[in-house]
Amino acid sequence: MYLSAALIVGLCASGLATRDPCEYPPCDVFCPYGHVTDQLGCKTCACLDPCANKSCGSEEECEVQISTQCVEEPWEWFIGNCRPKCPVNDCISDYCPYGNARDENGCVTCECVNHCKNQTCGPDQTCITEHFCSHAVCGMRVKCTKRCEDLPCHSTEFCEYGFELDRDNCATCNCNQPCQGVVCPLNQYCFVSTIYCVTLPCPPPTAICQSFCPEGSALFTGAYDSPVKCTNSRICPKGYTCRNATGLSDSHCCETITA
Repeated sequence: MYLSAALIVGLCASGLATRDPCEYPPCDVFCPYGHVTDQLGCKTCACLDPCANKSCGSEEECEVQISTQCVEEPWEWFIGNCRPKCPVNDCISDYCPYGNARDENGCVTCECVNHCKNQTCGPDQTCITEHFCSHAVCGMRVKCTKRCEDLPCHSTEFCEYGFELDRDNCATCNCNQPCQGVVCPLNQYCFVSTIYCVTLPCPPPTAICQSFCPEGSALFTGAYDSPVKCTNSRICPKGYTCRNATGLSDSHCCETITA
C-alpha cells in the first residue's frame, strides 16, 4: 500500500499546524491515577481520585480498581468501587513470608498465604514453595519433594552459608562452601556475596571473583606471580600501599593511587 506525495505532504502540514493550547505548570507531586483536567482539558497539578465522587454505604469503603472496560484515556483505567469495609486486625504486624491471605471480600486476614494449602503430596514427601523467574516474569510455585530427616548436627552446628544438599535436596552435615572449586583469573580471589533481603526467600549466596586491589591499582606480586601479603611489620615497597580486600583476613600490596 502506497500513499501519494500530496497526501503525505497534507498530513505533515496538518501536523505542523496543530498546536497544543495547554500550558503545563511544573508539578512536584506524583499522581498514581493521573491529573485533574481543567475546562479546556488541560492537566493541572491536582491529583485525580477515582473515589472522590463515589458514594458508599456506612459499612462500605471505596477501593480503586483497574477498569475491565475498553477505555480511550489513561485516567479512565482506574475506577472506584464500593466493597465491605475491612476490619482492623492486630495480627497484620505478624510476619508472613508470602504475605497475609485475603477473605472473599478482599480483606486482609490474620492467616498467612500458604501456597501449599491445596497441594497433595505422597506419604514420604512434603510441599515446598520456591521462587522462580521465566522470561523476565517472577513468581512462586509449589512442588513435592522428599521429606528430609532432621539431623542432630543441624541444631548443634552453624554454617554461615547453610548446609550442603544431597541429590534429594536434603541438608547434610557438611557446610556449604560456595567458593569451593571456583578458579579465579590471575590476581583475583573468590568472594561470597550474600544478598540481604526484606522479604523471603532470599537469593542464595553467590561466589564471585574480584580483584585484590581497587580499580586502577596494580597488585604487587612475588615469585610465581603470587600476591604479596603485608602487615604492620612487613611493609610494602615504595609506590605500594597495604590494603585489605573485602572478605579477606590478609592484606596485600596494591599500587598507590595518586589523585
